[in-house]
Amino acid sequence: MDAWSIEAGFWLSGDQWSYSKESGAFSRPTVRKGFGEDRGSGAWQVAGRYDEIDPDDDSGAESGADAITLGLNWFLNPNTRISLNWTRFDDEGDLDSFDWLGVRFQLDF
Repeated sequence: MDAWSIEAGFWLSGDQWSYSKESGAFSRPTVRKGFGEDRGSGAWQVAGRYDEIDPDDDSGAESGADAITLGLNWFLNPNTRISLNWTRFDDEGDLDSFDWLGVRFQLDF
């Protein structure tokens, strides 16, 4: 089986993530002015991702799938995020292709 994914994001509001080489993870984002804090609007980020999978089942049949995701993230403060994601899923086999729209509210403490 082969699978891979690539993603990128851009901060519209000039905020940023911090990355720790020791832990291999991103920290909470830096939000310069949280929503409602001295007329702050929080931090805004646009993001995109492409995923592909090929099960390589040796049957000779078409198989595998890919997906494109576009997203908008709104960080009200470093602990609260609202995400809107649109995904287009394309199947090379018997499944139909479809679009998916998701909204997520996330609290991190």
